[in-house]
Amino acid sequence: MNSAANVAKQRDFTKLLGKAIRHRDKSEYEDAIRILRALAKVKPESASVHGLLGDVYWRRGQLKQAVQSFKRATELAPKSELASLGLFHVLWESGKMERAKAEMKRYMAISNSREYALMVPQLFANGNSSLSPNSKKIKPNSTMKNSLRRPPDRIK
Repeated sequence: MNSAANVAKQRDFTKLLGKAIRHRDKSEYEDAIRILRALAKVKPESASVHGLLGDVYWRRGQLKQAVQSFKRATELAPKSELASLGLFHVLWESGKMERAKAEMKRYMAISNSREYALMVPQLFANGNSSLSPNSKKIKPNSTMKNSLRRPPDRIK
């Protein structure tokens, strides 16, 4: 395929991704999911698409699907803090605290995260690797959920 066709294809992809974001922002989740699923078929290696899909599922309360989408985004972009935080939070909300902690540790082993650094004292008792008794009461904080509402081009 020639470069002009590639540019046109990328432009169409970007336009559809923007449309999916607008649907998500207007709480038109079915429309956003429909577009994002189609984009995932066209460009399965796009961490942005999978991360945005995870966010839409999370907003709908479809945690199992959100976990799958964020997991895929972290596989495609292991250094994406946004994808990692999304995965952490949906795992936590799903009651999978050990898996959430494992994701936090995975990410922190390869990169720095101010958000995770702020959570560590709440999650880990006395500097050891076990959760404190009160940590299960921790909910994803609103700052974190809001940070996941940023455009998916941040997931790289």
